[in-house]
Amino acid sequence: LPAFSRPLPPLADQGAAPEGSSPEEERRWARVAEPAAVGQAVALLLGTLADAPDELGEGYQFLLAPLPGEALPEGAVQPGVQLGLVLSDALSDPDLNEPGWADEAGCFAAADIAVYQVPPGGRSEYLPA
Repeated sequence: LPAFSRPLPPLADQGAAPEGSSPEEERRWARVAEPAAVGQAVALLLGTLADAPDELGEGYQFLLAPLPGEALPEGAVQPGVQLGLVLSDALSDPDLNEPGWADEAGCFAAADIAVYQVPPGGRSEYLPA
């Protein structure tokens, strides 16, 4: 499970990128964590599902499992950052900057997380009123 981050693109009301800068270069993924083993976390999830109450089958549920001994570096999750996580087999080492990384990885799961700052108690165009 390697982790990558890059700056979020500017919002529509923030204007274009500064003159002389290349949007492609500014939006390249930087690796923030080397691949981590997920075997213990998957075993924990499977054990939870095996003994789950019937209510777990109703609606949408999120199960979270920690990766023992693994953590993202400080500052990896902050406003204005896009975080990318890729769960793949032990034989592939995906690089999100390579156009064919998904084909190379074969079977994988990806998470793409955008982090925005919302003032406390304020209003946000991204949250219901």
